[in-house]
Amino acid sequence: MKAMDWPGEWLRGTLELAVLGVIARQTTYGYQIAARLAEAGLGEVKGGTLYPLLSRLERDQLVTSRWGAGDGGPGRKYYQLTAAGSRRLAELVPAWHDFAARVAAAADPPAAVQPPHDSPTAQPPHESTTPVQSIHDYPTALPSPHSPTTPTPTPHTPTTQEATS
Repeated sequence: MKAMDWPGEWLRGTLELAVLGVIARQTTYGYQIAARLAEAGLGEVKGGTLYPLLSRLERDQLVTSRWGAGDGGPGRKYYQLTAAGSRRLAELVPAWHDFAARVAAAADPPAAVQPPHDSPTAQPPHESTTPVQSIHDYPTALPSPHSPTTPTPTPHTPTTQEATS
């Protein structure tokens, strides 16, 4: 999947985090935010999506804005992260890494349904050869994505209710 082909639901669900991250790097304006997001591989973020989000972030006091001169053209509205915005970003980043790891663990198909190794979409083989039977086979606490170890599925012990069903 090319970076420009991300499902719209993914972008809508993560755009606040990405925009806060861009603004945290420097005081910037809407067009430049959209350009940075595109450079990061998130695809084109249209003004009809970006500007309402920026208005909400400002209303929620996560960013402030001021009008400044443009480069030989009309003025621009510049956005800067507030202390509350910095705290929100600091909360969202580790939560995002945890969530993304959990989605990856849940969505990663067992080795039995991986594409053949000579396929262009082939993935490296799994470290564990234990087939995953359900979402409950995954550990409840995953390591940080920066951790050198990969989580291994743990066996699921049926509850009394599952055993009698």
